Amino acid sequence: FGSPPIWPGLERRITQAWHDVRNYARDVLSGAREDVERAGTLFAAIAGLRDEVDIVAYDMADGPHRAAGVRSAMLALVEIVQQVRLLSLLERGDPLAVTIRGQCLVALDGNRSDALAFLTTLRDDELSRPDATVAAIGQIQQALRCVESMTQLEDGLLSLREGSEPARDVRLPHRKEFFFALQNAI
Repeated sequence: FGSPPIWPGLERRITQAWHDVRNYARDVLSGAREDVERAGTLFAAIAGLRDEVDIVAYDMADGPHRAAGVRSAMLALVEIVQQVRLLSLLERGDPLAVTIRGQCLVALDGNRSDALAFLTTLRDDELSRPDATVAAIGQIQQALRCVESMTQLEDGLLSLREGSEPARDVRLPHRKEFFFALQNAI
């Protein structure tokens, strides 16, 4: 009945989480030492958005689409942090690792389609080699997953802003606060 919508505040918070994740990813992929505490803080910030997602779903007529977009974006942020952490474990001097990290940095700067095409070609080339190694293909797959997560993040944020249906709708685990609150009230 005229109350302001919840989603603009949630959009600001998830956009800030994306900026923080992007800065973390840039630092780690550029050679900074992986910081477990910083990653934990990012995971906590992302998980902290969970409560507002349930409210957005009932906020407006297009609330279910907006909530689905936020859920997809939240999962994408978690995936990006996780893939960056895995990519940080690769040897620093390995030419393949340097190339992979470079393409992830290109994707962070907004050129996702070029990075995705390059990494896909790199994976296909590696698969066609007679001496292909599972480790090399796995590293390329991690980078591909990181870039794909950035694309899914964009799609989720677009769904949140416009109320359109996202490309994927993931379900987050339900917590039991409502159940326990009702049980306590009874």
